[in-house]
Amino acid sequence: MSCHSIGGAGGGTGPALDTIGDKYDAETIARYIGDPTSVDPGSHMPAQAEVSQEDREAISGFLAKQGGDS
Repeated sequence: MSCHSIGGAGGGTGPALDTIGDKYDAETIARYIGDPTSVDPGSHMPAQAEVSQEDREAISGFLAKQGGDS
């Protein structure tokens, strides 16, 4: 909540995640959370290694549904 926003709430350091599902599927988002540069070599996002695999899957599932067509 301090880095990204969604639905107008949250932080402004990272990009808004309102349409992230238009760019990445759930599996790619989960990989991005754990190791951002494996998906985007230019990413400034730090790896979120402390996020459990279960939480990563829940977060990525939610985020993959966020998009212009949702």
